[in-house]
Parts: sequence; C-alpha cells; structure tokens
Amino acid sequence: MDGNRRWARAGRHLDVSVGHRHGAEHLEDFLGWCADRGIEHVSANVLSADNIRKRERDEVNYLFELLRTTVPDVLARPGLPWTLHISGDRALLPQTVRDALASAEASTRIGRGT
Repeated sequence: MDGNRRWARAGRHLDVSVGHRHGAEHLEDFLGWCADRGIEHVSANVLSADNIRKRERDEVNYLFELLRTTVPDVLARPGLPWTLHISGDRALLPQTVRDALASAEASTRIGRGT
C-alpha cells in the first residue's frame, strides 16, 4: 500500500488523505484478487515505522484511524478465508489501534482453523 501520497498528488488532490483512503478501500480488492488466484498467504505492509516517525502528526493520526477501522472491518467480513497476523512494533501504535488489531486477529482465528 505504498505510494498513496504520490497517487493523490499525481491526481492533483490537495489533501493526501484522499490517497490514503483510496489505498485502504482497495485492501479488500487486493485480498479478493489473491483468493481468486489461489494465493493462500499474503503479506500487506499497511504502515511502516518509518512513516510513523517521518510524517506530520495529522497525517499519521489519519493513518492510525484508517488502520484502526479499515483492517478490522475488511477482515471481519463473513466468508473471507484470511487470518490476520500482525508483525512489527505495536508499541508505535496508539492503544486504540492496538486493541482494534488484536480484536481483529482474534476474530479471524475463530472458525478459520488456526
């Protein structure tokens, strides 16, 4: 999901959050594409420690909000085969984001054989 800021700027959007939202909205499309092709294991880098450290606070807070809402929402939908495993330093995330991701991890394990 790298390049959302560049995509927004190339599209002449003044607010780069348009690009971040666009990327987040396509997570489900990406996972569906993988499932349709029989790809069983997928890694998606949705937020790097580098971005957390280098971006402006408002942009990072927006990214945190997308992470808190979008990833759990997409993965909790019935019928999806994915089991979420978080990698990286969760201590860099606000507690609300950590809690949402932990809940999403737990919910994707239930009934999915992991």
